[in-house]
Amino acid sequence: MQTEKSYLYWARYLIRYSQVQRARELMPSHIELFLCYLSNQRGVSASTQKQALCALVFAFKHVLGINTDGLNFPYAKAPSRIPQVLYQSV
Repeated sequence: MQTEKSYLYWARYLIRYSQVQRARELMPSHIELFLCYLSNQRGVSASTQKQALCALVFAFKHVLGINTDGLNFPYAKAPSRIPQVLYQSV
């Protein structure tokens, strides 16, 4: 149930962002622009961008019947993990 709500959220967000009248007017290039917007301007995390990608690919492939193979967009950067080193102070 939560996955469905999340996928609907991303689909509505894409439609509003793209400013199209009908979902059938959407093209795979709209997904690319939207994912670039999320990572570059909104600064979302890599996991948030990946969730949006999965939701939109599902909607395009299974609902609209549009092939999304070959999407090209920059992925959001995952946070770098700095190792914590324990040392004995002098």
